[in-house]
Amino acid sequence: PVQFTRGTYHYDLASGKYSMKWSSLEEMQQWIREEENTKTIELHRKEIRRNRSKKPPVWTSKHIYVCSRQGSRSISKYTKKTARGRKIPSKRILTGCQCRLTVKTYPGMTEVLGCYTHEHSHPTGDANARFIRIPVETRRRI
Repeated sequence: PVQFTRGTYHYDLASGKYSMKWSSLEEMQQWIREEENTKTIELHRKEIRRNRSKKPPVWTSKHIYVCSRQGSRSISKYTKKTARGRKIPSKRILTGCQCRLTVKTYPGMTEVLGCYTHEHSHPTGDANARFIRIPVETRRRI
């Protein structure tokens, strides 16, 4: 068997960890929009990790997306002064949501690979609709 350098495009493809493939980042963004519409979820970009290796990089960046119910930032240390009730409860789940998409880009290539964990720790579909943002064009029609 041929050995590939760890972290390269061919290594990630052969390992099976990055099982999804798109021809460009734009195509991946389109896939995210379709996934959000189909399952009535929101995927937010949590971070972009750049390869800071001193050696020639085998990958350029990792784009990490998480479910909006997970939250993309750490929990605030601020405590509210008054306990007011809300009509719509907070979208963030204390236990978090394990849904995550990691997309890797490689030097000199437009093709990107993705690793997608699609299980959610909360209901999706209509039960989740009250926690997602309404797109601007839909809001204008209303």
